[in-house]
Amino acid sequence: MLRATPDIGNFVNFRLVGEGEEGGLQTNPGQLTFPLQTVGATVGPLDVTLSNTSAASLTVVSLTPATGVYARVGGSCGTVPFTLASQASCTLSYTFSPDSIGTVYQDLRVTPDVGAFVDFTLAGESDIGFLTVQPRTIRFMPAVPVGEISQEKFATLKNTGRVPMQVLGIEPFLPPPVVSFVRTGGSCSTPPFTLFAFTSCTVAYTFAPIAAGEVTMDVDIANSVGSAQTVTLSGLGLPEISIFADGFD
Repeated sequence: MLRATPDIGNFVNFRLVGEGEEGGLQTNPGQLTFPLQTVGATVGPLDVTLSNTSAASLTVVSLTPATGVYARVGGSCGTVPFTLASQASCTLSYTFSPDSIGTVYQDLRVTPDVGAFVDFTLAGESDIGFLTVQPRTIRFMPAVPVGEISQEKFATLKNTGRVPMQVLGIEPFLPPPVVSFVRTGGSCSTPPFTLFAFTSCTVAYTFAPIAAGEVTMDVDIANSVGSAQTVTLSGLGLPEISIFADGFD
């Protein structure tokens, strides 16, 4: 406290105020939230900004390591220990690689050589897609004569989950000796392909019997999130229709 005495009247007091020399840390954001992610995949890196808001430089002497599903993958802060000048900032970069369904939080602490530590949180949620196939049985009706081809029929593949999934294959489970069913198109790509959340596509088949009789074939739709989904194709082949009324071709 200083005191000034004027030439006339009472003296007055005044205080000289200066910036403190102790450093201070801030993080932005306080919680780094990763977008919803598929189990088994990696998202990021995303950054946390670390700032020295004081008038003095400081040195970060400790940083809690990210572990498990989280990993630090760089950033401009460098390795501990590192120094931040007054009013300077740097970044800490992290990835999220979930290995199971659910939400995972991890608290990390940054400790400087002077001043108080600061905490921040990593948060991420993960899920898997879910494949549905409709219909599960496709019956080609009416019966088709040998040598002719039925109209196309469609099966719809839909991912009802909140994250993408992979369709890995669309193949007969046990192809019959003579294949009478042919995949002819639809909107699905050739596997492998990604089926995004809440989207669908179709596969189309025709029935072209080689011989008279009942024919059945199971088609397995292999995917990245569970057991294969099966569509059963069936149709009845009729004897070949003769061109001539007497039965001779």
